[in-house]
Amino acid sequence: MPEERKETKETVEKERRFKLGEKITSKFHHHASSNTSIFSILGLGALWLITGPYFGYSDNWKFFINAASTFITILLVFILQRAQKKDSIAVHLKLNEIVAALKGASNRLIDAESLPEDELKTLAKNYQEFSNKLSEEEDPTQPHTIEEAREQIQINLDENK
Repeated sequence: MPEERKETKETVEKERRFKLGEKITSKFHHHASSNTSIFSILGLGALWLITGPYFGYSDNWKFFINAASTFITILLVFILQRAQKKDSIAVHLKLNEIVAALKGASNRLIDAESLPEDELKTLAKNYQEFSNKLSEEEDPTQPHTIEEAREQIQINLDENK
């Protein structure tokens, strides 16, 4: 029993740190994409340029801007990647919900983002053929499934032989 309690405390602590990290990165992302941040960075760049003559355009003066810009760039890349990943997951979940809720929708596409790239390319090709077929119809607003499109494409291919 005491060991289970220890795992629970560790789990709670990990969860707390994760939530804190998410809160910090979320706030940082929000502020990094604001006009205030853009103008602050521009102001720091201008300040750095103005101080050039004072420091004699020394190597240390140049090193400072290189180090600062590299640090800020790497930090922002990771923060933005995390925000993009979170947004992407949310979009996928919303689309999955729509596909699951629509009558006649192909449920095979739920969780399509986890398919290998070659399968995604095949699906994209099938949907392109489907789209081409729909543009030839008199009433393209009629609902169809990808299976119907494949069957019709196959029929057309067989007729053209």
